[in-house]
Amino acid sequence: MKDLMRQKTCSIFRCFLWINFFFVFLCNGQQTEKTIALQKSIEELTKMIETESNYDNYFLRGTYYFTLGQLAEAQTDMNSCLEINPQAEEPLCYLGMIETKKKQFTKAIHYFNSFIEVKPNSYLGHLHRGYTYLQMNNWEKATTDIDFCL
Repeated sequence: MKDLMRQKTCSIFRCFLWINFFFVFLCNGQQTEKTIALQKSIEELTKMIETESNYDNYFLRGTYYFTLGQLAEAQTDMNSCLEINPQAEEPLCYLGMIETKKKQFTKAIHYFNSFIEVKPNSYLGHLHRGYTYLQMNNWEKATTDIDFCL
């Protein structure tokens, strides 16, 4: 039994490291070439949105804002996506990740649950919800979600 628990803990830790890498190293806001390119892309998308405010432009700009750690702007764009297309599932996952970064775990779980309802076989919803449960110290639910991904 202890070996099984140790294996599950190792699996959770590996997933945690992957997600932590994404959040810390890709979203740290340092002035790198990638950051500068993302900022320029945001400027171009903003110009495009002024003339054609469609789902794709908001979604792409929202993902760039998220990557740069500009959570309020990312959240606004993801909500705009849902206003344009209420059936879209990707913004739900991003909204969940935003709430997780803001440590609003109950809101994050709500978004991930909504995402999983629409895409029950997607590992992304389960992975991010599992990570959020880890942050909440709910090991049982975290293990269930992360096991789904393995």
